[in-house]
Amino acid sequence: MFSRDDALNTAAAPLVRPFGPLSLVGGLLLASLILVSVLLGSAFVFALMDAALYGLQDLQRLMESVRHMKLGEMAVYAMGLGAGIYIAALISLVLVARWRAGVFWRGQLAWQPWSLKRAGLPFWGLLLVSMAYGLAASRGLRELSPKTSMDVDISGGPGLAILSVFVIGVLGPLAEEALFRGFIYTNMRVWLGFPATLAVTSVIFSLAHWEGTHFYALAVLPLGLVLGVLREWTGSIKATTLFHGLYNLSALVFAILGID
Repeated sequence: MFSRDDALNTAAAPLVRPFGPLSLVGGLLLASLILVSVLLGSAFVFALMDAALYGLQDLQRLMESVRHMKLGEMAVYAMGLGAGIYIAALISLVLVARWRAGVFWRGQLAWQPWSLKRAGLPFWGLLLVSMAYGLAASRGLRELSPKTSMDVDISGGPGLAILSVFVIGVLGPLAEEALFRGFIYTNMRVWLGFPATLAVTSVIFSLAHWEGTHFYALAVLPLGLVLGVLREWTGSIKATTLFHGLYNLSALVFAILGID
């Protein structure tokens, strides 16, 4: 058996006590419960602190101002809410992984050693091809379903721009990779072969991006497949998180410049 020192010193964290099919569903439900609890708890603490410092009238005024926000202000609020959800998701996944595997929790999330120096030409070539596909897919979506086009509003000023880059390029990819290519893929890979695991996790990833129409979900599916292959190739979500983040940032830049 591995000791605590082994867990801290080993090059790659082992997968300890992997989830089976039913227990994986239970683990996801537990993570969801923790996520909701963290969000509700944070909102309650914020409301309590605001009421204690400024009174209930200020809290009511704040809630009223949210209802009448302008577009730019609403975008900042939405990005802030998105950041909170992603952070809560990361907390819930880490807690479930630690409960299941203790000091070896990194193995549950495939948070394994990987450095940018190991990326090599295949990594960057695949990223460039994926960026080109993303641009083509975005233009196709505008034709097939204009409602799904990614129009980016940055009228909230530089603060919104910085927050957007952080949420879309860092927090979002990290949380999504920890869930799809980390927690789900790693455990499913134990009792399913690579092709089946790749297909199932990519479809789940695609469905999670359903935005009012199946067109966007279908457009995301190839990206899920690429990220799954990259996860299998490197064994680490550090690689897929970097890839995902750069892909998202390229899409954000294309949308802001209006060339999608």
